[in-house]
Amino acid sequence: MIGGTAAFAVPPKMSSRAPLDHLSLYQAFVDCFSLAAQTLEWPSQNQPKLVEEYPAQREGEFDTSFDIILMSLAGSHVSSTSNRRDQRPKGIEEVSRIPYPGLTGYLQVRSKWEEDVQVRFDVLSKSNRKANELAMWWHRTLVVYAQSLKFFMARGVNDFRFAERLADQTTKEYGQTLYCRPLLYTLRLELDILTKCKTLDQINMRLGSSKIEIDG
Repeated sequence: MIGGTAAFAVPPKMSSRAPLDHLSLYQAFVDCFSLAAQTLEWPSQNQPKLVEEYPAQREGEFDTSFDIILMSLAGSHVSSTSNRRDQRPKGIEEVSRIPYPGLTGYLQVRSKWEEDVQVRFDVLSKSNRKANELAMWWHRTLVVYAQSLKFFMARGVNDFRFAERLADQTTKEYGQTLYCRPLLYTLRLELDILTKCKTLDQINMRLGSSKIEIDG
């Protein structure tokens, strides 16, 4: 049974880490899950696991000895720049350009690009009741950590919203009948893009018989 009244472990609200990208997003959810799992009242050997792919044993068979929250990216698109969400930028936005550290003649250009990403969690269990309990616990965890504790905002997620819970499902994809509770969330990632650009040294131009040189 999942503790419904147990206190949430309080995560750090500030972080020195770089903003999240698609690859580091999974680790942020793992960190959230690990902190929140401290409140679970299940025996440690039966506690659920958050994974990107269903774990298999060495013989190639799926390991169904514990419950799984399977994370995947359901899609993404460029973020809107208006409150009505009807305007979208045509390209990346340059933020700054400075001399490239330790490299003469080059600039370090920092740009940003915002995407709305939809994340899907398939809560899987051999028990219908346990699937429901785990889905409710994980949903409550994400809402509290995102909205109250600002856990994901401290990691570069500017907007975190619950999208929907899809219809309850059953699946035999992993070797036996499992009950599945799909949850969808939408979040905005601000992607930090660093590029190295060579500065302009000199341009040679010829107008008629005249040669013009422009120094960078």
